[in-house]
Amino acid sequence: SVQMLYASWLDAIRMRQSSRLVALYAEDAILRGDFATQMQIGCGRGAIQSRFDSVLYGANVGIKPLGTHFCEISSELVIVTGSYQIALGGMHANDPVTSTCTNFTFVFRKERSGKWYIIEHHSSTQ
Repeated sequence: SVQMLYASWLDAIRMRQSSRLVALYAEDAILRGDFATQMQIGCGRGAIQSRFDSVLYGANVGIKPLGTHFCEISSELVIVTGSYQIALGGMHANDPVTSTCTNFTFVFRKERSGKWYIIEHHSSTQ
């Protein structure tokens, strides 16, 4: 279900498992998000993998959902919107941690196989 896929996404972020995270995205998925004042766009799993590898590099990663809304458009398309607080830090425990509140939108599509994938993900800091 979409709720389980979203929970898996959160868990993969917490565990810094970028390969597991990217497997949740469709082959042709789009990721748009800002980080450090620069909008970044990734199209396809390779670009999304690179994006998450760079973001999840630090030893200190945390994410806390602040609100989530699920909207079923059809039996094969669900939009999930909300916000979360994400904390990203360096490789060492005493490295500074940057914490931001982020708004997000996910679009999930159910494939013919019955499996759900993220086809679009947009996030922007508040």
